[in-house]
Amino acid sequence: MSRAKTWQNWIAARATRPRGAALALCALLFAAASPASANRVTQVRVGNHPTYTRLVFEMESFAGYQVKRMPGSDGGEQLTVTIEASSAARDIRSTSVGIESVSVAAGADKAIAQIRLRKPGLQMKEMILSNPPRIVLDFLHSAEAVAELRADPYAKPAPKPAAKPQPVVAKVPEPKPAPQPEAKPAPAPKPEPAVASKPEPKLAPVVAPKPEPKPAPVVAPKPEPKPQPVVAKVPEPKPAPQPEAKPAPAPKPEPAVA
Repeated sequence: MSRAKTWQNWIAARATRPRGAALALCALLFAAASPASANRVTQVRVGNHPTYTRLVFEMESFAGYQVKRMPGSDGGEQLTVTIEASSAARDIRSTSVGIESVSVAAGADKAIAQIRLRKPGLQMKEMILSNPPRIVLDFLHSAEAVAELRADPYAKPAPKPAAKPQPVVAKVPEPKPAPQPEAKPAPAPKPEPAVASKPEPKLAPVVAPKPEPKPAPVVAPKPEPKPQPVVAKVPEPKPAPQPEAKPAPAPKPEPAVA
């Protein structure tokens, strides 16, 4: 849905109301004087009230918008609000009764907001306020709040109907049951005399044989070292004295033979 068509529908719906005609005329003048390219979302906030939760998109000037409802992935409900104005990215976590979170994607010419509701089927009331320009979405909490917002604010509340008296129902006494003859218990059978059973011979206790002690390992005695034989030292024999050698006598010269 285009911006012009959205504003035409909104102005036509409010022109029939006495107080809405002036507001519709102001909105038309603001929309004609403000170019769409210069408009932007300046603030997004969530307010919790006793009977409703309010979501506000504050802008620099009036802009067209579109609301689309769709079921959530986990059984809840989700709304997509498309505003013909630029916006920065925003992520709001709310503790209110009606709204769980609001996530706005950044856009140069359109702002797309994803609103996650806490309860499906909440009724929504739309408003466009000025000074500053705002798109207001109210999510009603209860049926009493829905009736209050739909009615004329200047009308007197209708008197509550008087409670009708409840008819008195006389209690009929319940008939007592007829007495039943008491049933006599059957005579108990006489117990048969017990026959003493012969005692079974007791088995001699089985004594486990004691394990024989293991023989200690025989350790062979180490042989004692044999004594070394004592060898007597024999004195070395002294050399016998040698006789001094006398020089042999020189031989006598033999007489010459003539």
